[in-house]
Amino acid sequence: MSVKRLGQILKDGAEDQVGESERRLQTASDNYWPLIRELLVTEFRFDRSYETALKMFSADKARFAAVDGSEDQKLLGGLAVFWAGSYAATGSITFHKDQKPEVEYDTGFVERGQGLASCVPIYIDALPEVDPQSTSQKGRQQPTISGPMTEESTVDNSTIADWIMLFSEIYLAYQLAKTKEYKIILLDRSLSGTLSNLVYDTAKRPLWKRQCAIFGLEIDNVPIDEQDLAYGRYRTPKLDGSLPPRGDYLRYSTVFLLQKSNKPLSVSEIANELNYNAEDQITRLTRFIKKSTQEGYLQESDGKYSANPRYSMTWNRLRKLVELFGVRFFASSKGNPLRISDGAETRWVTTLDLAFLCLFAFNLLIEESQGNRILLLGITKDTTARDLISHLIPVSLNQGIWTQRVKHVATTDRMLLQAISMFHHNELPIPWATLEYDTAFQTIVPDFQHRMTYVSGAISNRIILEQRFVKSYIQLDKAKSDDQFRSNVLFIDRLYHDTENAPTLKLKHEYGSTTEEMHPVLWDSKLLANHVQELAMVTLKAMTQQSIPEIFGHNKPLYIADKIVKEQRDRAAEIVKATGHWLVTHPKLRKFSFYMNTFRARRSEVESARRA
Repeated sequence: MSVKRLGQILKDGAEDQVGESERRLQTASDNYWPLIRELLVTEFRFDRSYETALKMFSADKARFAAVDGSEDQKLLGGLAVFWAGSYAATGSITFHKDQKPEVEYDTGFVERGQGLASCVPIYIDALPEVDPQSTSQKGRQQPTISGPMTEESTVDNSTIADWIMLFSEIYLAYQLAKTKEYKIILLDRSLSGTLSNLVYDTAKRPLWKRQCAIFGLEIDNVPIDEQDLAYGRYRTPKLDGSLPPRGDYLRYSTVFLLQKSNKPLSVSEIANELNYNAEDQITRLTRFIKKSTQEGYLQESDGKYSANPRYSMTWNRLRKLVELFGVRFFASSKGNPLRISDGAETRWVTTLDLAFLCLFAFNLLIEESQGNRILLLGITKDTTARDLISHLIPVSLNQGIWTQRVKHVATTDRMLLQAISMFHHNELPIPWATLEYDTAFQTIVPDFQHRMTYVSGAISNRIILEQRFVKSYIQLDKAKSDDQFRSNVLFIDRLYHDTENAPTLKLKHEYGSTTEEMHPVLWDSKLLANHVQELAMVTLKAMTQQSIPEIFGHNKPLYIADKIVKEQRDRAAEIVKATGHWLVTHPKLRKFSFYMNTFRARRSEVESARRA
C-alpha cells in the first residue's frame, strides 16, 4: 500500500509539473515569437563563407583542433591522488563555393594526437595547504552537525583536479595557437565565462602573499610581486594594445598607453589620448595615475608620467612563468608538480596559484588567437544562462533599439528558444542562430534610475570588458522524419576580432561617481551582414553527424576529444589503483600505509576478502 501511494504521488506530481511547464513555455514562446523571429538568422551561404575563409585564413582549407579535458581523484589510504588531462582532436576543413565544407579527421588519434596529462599525489594532512577550501563548508560536500568532515569528503571537496584540468585545456589550446598551424580552435566551455570566473577567483589581494607560491618566485632574476600579478590579470588588450578606459580597467589602460608611448605624457595629454573630456572623468583619471605611481607602475618627472621600466617586461616574464609550469605539470617527470623550491624552502603550489596560471594562459591564448587570426570558439551544453531575456532584450527595449513589447518569463534562454523552435517549427528552418551580441551584456541591466542611453551593472554595478567576446544561441540539426524533433540549443561564444568592425552601441555607465562611455558589440538586425558568424555556423554544421546519437546537433571533434581523454582517464585510474596495491605490499611502506588507512577502508578490505 505504501509503494502504491508513493507511485501515485509521483505519477500525479510528474504529470502535473510536465503539463504546467509545457503550458508555460508555449505561452512564453507565443509571447516572445514576434520579437525573437526578428533576431534569428537562418541563411548561411556557402559562397560567402568561402570568401570569408579566404580573408580570415588566407586559404580555403584550415586546420582545426577541438580541446576537451577530464579529471579524476582517488584516496589511497591517507594519500590523495589527483589526475587531470586534456586532449585535442585535430583535422582539416575545406570550404567550397557551392557545397558544404568537407571535414577530414586526422588518423592515429592516440599516437599522433595532441594531449596533456598530470598526476599529483598529496597526503591528506597537506591538502588544506594546497586547497584551503577543501575543509571549508563552502565546498561541494556540505558537512552536517552529526557527520563531521572525513578524509573522503575532504578529497571530494577539493578542486585541485578541476584546476589542473582547466590549466591543461587552456595551456594545450595556447600551445596549439602558438604553432600558427591551427586556424580554428574549439573548447568545450564558455570563453567569456571562463575569463570572468578567473578574474573573480584571483580578485582577493590580501590572499596573494599568504597563499601564492608564485609570489616572490624569480623569473629572469626578478621576483614576481603584487604589481606583476595585478598587471597580468587585466592583460587582455585589443590587437593595438589598448584597453577600454573605464571601470576597473582604467588604471591598466593608462599603464598600457604609457608603455606604448615614446615620450612622457602629462595628465591632460593622457586624458586626450583616452578621450576623457569631462571634469569628473579627469578627476578620476588623475587619482588613478597617482595611485599607479605609488604602486610603481608609473614614474613622474616635471608633471609628466612615463612607464616604469621595472614592469616593461612583466608580460614576457609571466609568459615564461606559464611555460615553466606547463612543462613542470605536463612534460617533466621530476618530483611532485605541486612542490616548488626556491633553494631556501619548499612550498606547495596552491589552487590560487593555479587560478593565476589559468588566467595568464587564457590571456596568452587570446593574444595568440588575435595575432594569428584564429577562430576561437567555445561551445557550452545545457546552459542555464538568462542574459538574452533578462539583460539584452530589456536593455534594447529600453534604448529603443527594438520596439516590440514582451512580458518577462521565469525560464532560461535555452528552454525558451527550444520551446520557440518546437512550437514554431513550420516557420523556423534548421540551422539557425540568434544575432550575435557582446558578452558584456551578461552584466548589463537597464539603468537603475530609468535614464535613456544609460545602463547599470548587474552585480555591484560592475560591467565586464566589452569587445572581447560575442555570443549567440544556435540549433544545428533536426530529425529527417519529424520536423518538430530538433537538437538541443547550444550557447556559443567566440573571440571578437577588431578587424570585423562590427556595429556597436554608445552607452553611458555611471561608475565610481564618474559617467563613462562603453561600446558593446551588437548586430541589432538579422539584415546586417555578419560574415564571421556565418563562417562559424557553416563550420559547426559541417561538424555534426546524425549517425552518432550522442552528438545529435553537437560537435564531432569535441566528441572525439572527450572519448579519448576519458579513455586516458580510465587507464590512469588503473595505474593509480595499482599504486595503491604496491603501497600496501611494499616491505618498507606497508606498515605505515596500514596505519594511514582509515578504519572504514580497512573494514571494507576485510569484508571484501571475507566475501571472496
